[in-house]
Amino acid sequence: MKTKFRSILCAALIVCLALGFSGCGMLKTIRDNARIASERAILDTPAPEALPGLFNDALENAVDSGVKVEETVTLSIGRPRVEPAEETDAAAVFSKTANALKDLIVMESPGSSARELANGELGDTLLAPVNAAQVKLAEAARTEAKSPVLDADGEPVTDAEGNQTYESVISNNYATVKLSFHETETSVETDENGEEKETVTVIPADAAVVNSVFGAAAEREAVLAEFSKLAAYLRVNDYETVYNECTVTALIDMDENLSHSVNYVKNFTVTASVTGVGAFADMGDMTVTFDGKWEADYVFEFDPEA
Repeated sequence: MKTKFRSILCAALIVCLALGFSGCGMLKTIRDNARIASERAILDTPAPEALPGLFNDALENAVDSGVKVEETVTLSIGRPRVEPAEETDAAAVFSKTANALKDLIVMESPGSSARELANGELGDTLLAPVNAAQVKLAEAARTEAKSPVLDADGEPVTDAEGNQTYESVISNNYATVKLSFHETETSVETDENGEEKETVTVIPADAAVVNSVFGAAAEREAVLAEFSKLAAYLRVNDYETVYNECTVTALIDMDENLSHSVNYVKNFTVTASVTGVGAFADMGDMTVTFDGKWEADYVFEFDPEA
């Protein structure tokens, strides 16, 4: 019995010693990892004026070396807003008609679709270089992580309470590059309480620029021709589309100069001048306005052995 007890005790001591050495090894591993991370060659974030060029180069490399691309396109439309030229009871029933009008205006938009494309099938996508002169604002975001602060000897630095101290550092060489094709205007107003409130207003993007980057809009004549389906109760006199926030965002590996994904977002507002006819003639003239968001996502897949 005593022999068995000694064996168990010895085994327990061996486990404790192993754990002790393991703990020391673990601490060393943590310190080594922190040292390696601190010595990693982290690239500087490019200046804003260099970002369009980085985007173009990384996209070209991705298109050349990608095995395939997953494309997802979505379109969402907000509820139409109706403003009658004169307040009438008949105008109240126009909400359903406004929804039909909304659907017709965006008839040539893709709605929601997804497809997988091989490397050589990207001709009809939006994946093309941007014109740097058309970019109104370029910015890059980096991935940050908490890293332990070490002294000159590589030992952890603690605060007055003995707690390990950390600092935020850039952890890798990925950059999320965002290119905006619209401008903003900031104004500051003071309310009745003397408090200042900052308001940011989006300045509409140039339609020609938006069409060149995000794809051409539906032909005006074709859209207006479709409104003939509503001719029994509604006449569309005219409509216009204003582009608001329009951005292209790419996740770029700066070590490889390679894009992993590209996201296109086009926000717009449609304003239509309409007149009720036939049974809806009492509605008179109205203005219909609605907001929309069109988005296209591209995700590249690469050969891991390449």
